[in-house]
Amino acid sequence: MNTEYNHEILALDSLYDVLTWYDRCWLHLHSFDKQSGPPSPRILALLKVITDSHWRAPQRRAGQDRCGQYEHYGEWLEITDYAANNPKITEQIERIKSQE
Repeated sequence: MNTEYNHEILALDSLYDVLTWYDRCWLHLHSFDKQSGPPSPRILALLKVITDSHWRAPQRRAGQDRCGQYEHYGEWLEITDYAANNPKITEQIERIKSQE
């Protein structure tokens, strides 16, 4: 697996919490060529969502209340609203989660 998408997979996971701790560690180690084993089915499923939809991680920042925010068409929204504002991606993620 190419390391090109590792950051995007981790960013998508940070929004939806799909991966296990082991999966996250695998991606970090793989980014530094320290892991050569095969990726988990969860990692591959997120990779497919990213490549099929051309998904890219949104810009993020901490809000005034220290809760996360993300940029959505020039506007800063609460990170907790990400799933509701992105129903196509959310639907795909829910399918992945239901397969576990």
